[in-house]
Amino acid sequence: MRPGLTIAGVVAFWIFLATGAGHAAEKRVTDHDRFDLWLNCRPVELAVGVFGKDAHRIKLQEKAVAVTVRSKLRAARLYSGNGGLGFDGRLAVSVSVVGAAFKVDLSLLHFVTRLGSLTVDAPKELRELSGMAVIWQRIAIGTHGKRVDYILGTVALYMDVFIDEYLRVNAPACK
Repeated sequence: MRPGLTIAGVVAFWIFLATGAGHAAEKRVTDHDRFDLWLNCRPVELAVGVFGKDAHRIKLQEKAVAVTVRSKLRAARLYSGNGGLGFDGRLAVSVSVVGAAFKVDLSLLHFVTRLGSLTVDAPKELRELSGMAVIWQRIAIGTHGKRVDYILGTVALYMDVFIDEYLRVNAPACK
């Protein structure tokens, strides 16, 4: 059996579509959407990690995940690559492999305070009241059948979801 084509996988996919996640471009932008994803169409920084000894066993490399993610962000002109200096948002992509299972976690982090969002160069007294918070997140869990390409395909699919939602919310600033 091919990985991901289990009954549970098919059911999860249909639930994903039924909840409207597959139709993000058609949804109206809400205040909640703006809170989650509004970065004034600025590029995001990237943090990638691959975890679990079984990732090594199936030859899943952090570099392959990073290339998949960066190429998607670059194609959408959303990758800054400036080493985290002055970033507004950081997309953290982690892939964990345990036995035959894997988990892909995409999280958009942003500096937040009680006063709102800040950049790194904000005054020290305001930065002390701030911290990083996950403002948007999507998680995929499945089985890989020892196929790295299946895991990388899942990463690419969820990157497409992130980019679609990000550009939908930030459309007025992305012109």
